[in-house]
Amino acid sequence: MEEGKGRYFINFYKVLKIGIISYFLKITLTSIIIFIYCLYASDNQYQLKKY
Repeated sequence: MEEGKGRYFINFYKVLKIGIISYFLKITLTSIIIFIYCLYASDNQYQLKKY
């Protein structure tokens, strides 16, 4: 009984870890995309002001 419980807990931990990692990857990707978009937008504004 104890062995089965431990195995279940390890599987749960693996799933949780994968979920957390994918969640952080999503957040990181989103923030990188927003950051690049902001840089691109400010770059365009700067070029428009120059001309």
